[in-house]
Amino acid sequence: MSRATVPLNGPYHHEETPRRDIAATKVKMAKAKYLVAEMKQDARTGSDDAAEAGFNPENRSEAMMLANECQAVIEVARPLQAEIYESVAAIRDLERIKATQPPPADAPDLRREASAQVFKFVTSSGDRLHTLVQEIGYQITPENRTAVNEILAQATDSQTERWIHGAQQAPQLALLQQTIEERDTELSVLKEEVERKRQVAFQYQRDRHQAETNLLAERAKIATHEKNACRAKRELERAMERIGTLEDELQIVKLRKHGIETHLTWYKQQSGQKIAGRDEEVRRLTQQVQDLDEANRDLEDEKETLADQLLQRDQSIDTLREQKLVLEERLVSYADHDRAQKAVIEDELKTSKVDLEKAQKEGKDISQRLDQAKERIQAVEFELGAARGDLAEGRQEAEKAQGAHNKLKETISDQRALLEEQDGEIQRLNGLLAARDKTVDSQVEQASIFLRRMSLDVESDIWRSVAEGVLGDATVAPTAQIPWKPWRTLPSWSHDEALNIREDDRSIHAAALDILAVMGVPSAPVESLFSRLQSLQDMLVDTSPLVSTVSQLLLRSLAGAVGDERLHLMHHVLICQIVDLLNRDAVEPVKVSLDSRATTLVSDLQAWEAQSAAGLQMAGSLSYPDLAFVGFNHSPPGILAVNPSNRELRWIDKAQANNTLTHIELVSKQGGPVVMALPLDTRERQLWSVAHL
Repeated sequence: MSRATVPLNGPYHHEETPRRDIAATKVKMAKAKYLVAEMKQDARTGSDDAAEAGFNPENRSEAMMLANECQAVIEVARPLQAEIYESVAAIRDLERIKATQPPPADAPDLRREASAQVFKFVTSSGDRLHTLVQEIGYQITPENRTAVNEILAQATDSQTERWIHGAQQAPQLALLQQTIEERDTELSVLKEEVERKRQVAFQYQRDRHQAETNLLAERAKIATHEKNACRAKRELERAMERIGTLEDELQIVKLRKHGIETHLTWYKQQSGQKIAGRDEEVRRLTQQVQDLDEANRDLEDEKETLADQLLQRDQSIDTLREQKLVLEERLVSYADHDRAQKAVIEDELKTSKVDLEKAQKEGKDISQRLDQAKERIQAVEFELGAARGDLAEGRQEAEKAQGAHNKLKETISDQRALLEEQDGEIQRLNGLLAARDKTVDSQVEQASIFLRRMSLDVESDIWRSVAEGVLGDATVAPTAQIPWKPWRTLPSWSHDEALNIREDDRSIHAAALDILAVMGVPSAPVESLFSRLQSLQDMLVDTSPLVSTVSQLLLRSLAGAVGDERLHLMHHVLICQIVDLLNRDAVEPVKVSLDSRATTLVSDLQAWEAQSAAGLQMAGSLSYPDLAFVGFNHSPPGILAVNPSNRELRWIDKAQANNTLTHIELVSKQGGPVVMALPLDTRERQLWSVAHL
């Protein structure tokens, strides 16, 4: 076996084309490193902003597919790289084995290689070549020495290599060329396989990404449908509960409507009779006015006729005056010539004077008649004004009757509501009395049995009477404790809509759920919370049932009211009373942290006797005969009015109170202006007004 010649550059010798490709690759790598360093230098310190780093969310899928494609290429190239590493290791092992083995006895290749190395050693320097020639006994002339030095100086390494090896490398070059062609063929096949697998991997990644996208969309749809189904189920349950409540309320409304219709029918009959009498009187006055209008028109016509006659008389008088003037002129003109006709003219003049006097007399009569007509017209106008006044008074009385009718209807409605409330209270008291009677009967029976047992089972009618006397004795039997009833809150005298109370016809569970929703969301509006709290308190006082689960949830929600900036002091007062009502009926009362000022106020109200003559005894309070006021040192700005007779509370803002030196004016514009004046006749009251108003 002949030993292969090792290239001058070792086993990693490359031709010109691979060297050029490697150099270009190194240049690109250097540019890439430079660009990366420049990007890191220009970037913000500690910045991980994807947008500044050049991330585009639209190309995310494409980038993922390219990354997967590169990963697939790396997976394909990994076994090829392993084969290359194995080949390099095998070549190194082969060279190491060849170097350590002893040369064979007949090794022309080794001799040739040794001679080549010796020749290269000798020809690498002119002095060595001259020494070799001198050693073999040949004398070199200076001319030969100079020629040999010039030839050695002009010879290159490649020429030296050809001198040494000659044509011995031709078979090796052919073998290497064949190996290169085979590797190129395998590389082309591998490139085609890699391209095909890359396309398959790209298609697979795209299909996988599309499938994952579709899967996420379907999961989102399923989650949405499940949420909608749960929401629809909850709404259905609330609707069914609301339907049951509405049916009960509908029956109650029908009964109330029947009673109201009965009262309205009776009242309409009474009002109809009164209105019929008023209508008859109005018709009579209207007829009188019409008659007076007709008489006035007749007088106006007569007045116009008399005026025409007077005008005609005036014209006749004017004509007679003209005739008199003419006759006088004639008398003067013809006095000298017509003395004979003087008597005739005088007679005519006398006749004209008589006619003139008659006309004047008739004119006076007409004037008198005209004055009489004017007087009659004035009398008729006076009567017409009086009739119109009577008509206006009748209309005012009719309007007053209508207003009284409306007030009476409102009074009837209020009395009906009061009667219904009293009826409910009577029924509740009857239930309590029935339960008490049952308890008393049971206790009497048990006491009689106990006495009979004590008397050795001796039957006697006296035992029951003795037991009744003992149990009925007020000095022995303890009195039943009457539960405390919370105070009712009236609409506030304030411009704040959150302190206004509106009518609420919701059921107790609907009101409780609304309160849970408002208290559970910190950003929810609280304009309707005051009305919901008052409505819930009223229904709890009326012993309306509340599910225990909802009661527990409501107590936990109200526990978070402390520190809520949306709530007013009056909200906290209602919350304290509602918590007391809920814990009173609960099997296991829940301890709830409440507002300290509201808790103190409610505790003082519970301890205050309504009939106490001493007034409300608490810090910041001011008592009057029928009212009491509580101030809070301008936090919040305003005062609380307490009505002990009706157990009612009303908040009054500072803007609704006018503090003077002698009295306090409380003004309300709700339902019409209302002014309440409170005297400041003592030093204590004046100091209280200064401190709280």
